This record gives sequence, structure tokens and C-alpha cells, in this order.
Amino acid sequence: MENNAVASNAIANNTKDSAPDTGSAQPSTEGERSPDADRQRFEVELEFVQCLANSAYLNFLAQNEYLDSPDFIAYLKYLQYWRRPEYAKFIVFPHALHFLYLLQEPDFREALKRNDYSMILHQQQGYQWQFDKTMNPI
Repeated sequence: MENNAVASNAIANNTKDSAPDTGSAQPSTEGERSPDADRQRFEVELEFVQCLANSAYLNFLAQNEYLDSPDFIAYLKYLQYWRRPEYAKFIVFPHALHFLYLLQEPDFREALKRNDYSMILHQQQGYQWQFDKTMNPI
């Protein structure tokens, strides 16, 4: 229940062109959105950020030149708000947040075009999940 309330607050604070403002008590008067639209935006952005944990998806984005687009890079920069604790707690795949951060680096974006690099990322993720004793299994 607590997560639903926090998600509702996070959704309520979203505005169309900016990262959610968790400190604002007043809703934006320009371009106000319905709660359903805010919830949908929250869910779509959450799902997209979590897709970034998939090295094959990152490879696809790189090979199809999405990661070469300044607009797409700007969108990834906007999504950095998901790394804040009040949003990060909704992320199921924590590698997504690290990859979201790394996607700001041109060298990382370029390396993702290589299939072997994508495979190495995938293997390293598997090793961490298998052998990292700090991870709490559910």
C-alpha cells in the first residue's frame, strides 16, 4: 500500500516537459494533465528505464542509431531522475539505473554497437546475480 501512495504522489508531481518535482506542493497550472495520463506516463517511463537493464536491447538501440540521436540522448538525460531514491525504489532491475547513467558516456554508447560487448555485459550481469552475496533473493 505504501508504494502505491508514493507512486501516486510521484505521478501527481509529473509535468509534461520536466522531471517530476517531488518538492512541489502545488500542481502545475500550465498544461495540467489528468491523473490517468500522469499514471500512464509514470508506467511507460518506468518500463522503458527497466528495459535498459537488457544488454541485447541496448545493443539494438545502438545498432539502429537511436543512441546517436541528440534528442534521444536528451531524453535519457531527462530520465536520470529515476536514479533518485524516491523513484529508484520502483525499479526491479537495478542494472537499468547503472546503464542509464553510463548511457550519458559517448564511449559506452559506441561500444554498445558491438555484439561482443553486449554479450560481455550480459555475462557480467549473470555473474553478479549468481555470485553477489549482497543481493537479497526474493
